[in-house]
Order: sequence, then structure tokens, then C-alpha cells
Amino acid sequence: MSITNLVFLQGDITGDIYYNLIQTRGKSLPFLRVYLMINSTEETPEIRGQRVVFYGRKAEEAEAHLQRGSRIFVKGHIQQRKLPDQHG
Repeated sequence: MSITNLVFLQGDITGDIYYNLIQTRGKSLPFLRVYLMINSTEETPEIRGQRVVFYGRKAEEAEAHLQRGSRIFVKGHIQQRKLPDQHG
């Protein structure tokens, strides 16, 4: 994780928690996805949602303890991807 791309988020889990195993390099890797609602600040007056993804051991630990409505604090990095448009 790059020191220039370090974020700290605190919020409440909304929606369903998705847990599954993905196959990577011939091994199963635990994968957990939650949606975190982040309260507004003076700079950003609206409430925003952020998808948070856990992998490996952290995914297993989080799945055992988290539920909808849990308030969590996350230290990680932001990663953006482009989605294909209608035409591919």
C-alpha cells in the first residue's frame, strides 16, 4: 500500500454483507464486500456510500463479527476502476 494513497474511513454498514471464495492462482481466497455509509462533514455536506472489500484472513475475521448496522473503522487505500460503457 502506497503511503500517498492511505485513507481512514468510519461509518455504518448498510445492506447485505457478501462473503465468498474466489479462485486465484489455483488457490481459494476469502473475499468479503460491505457497503459503508459515511457521515457528512463541513467539506462534504451529503452522506456518501463507499464499497469496502476485505481479502484473506481479514475477510474471514470480518465475516465472523460484522453485521448490518455495525459501525467500523477502516484503514486502507482507494482503488478506482473504469466500468465498460453500453457498447463494451
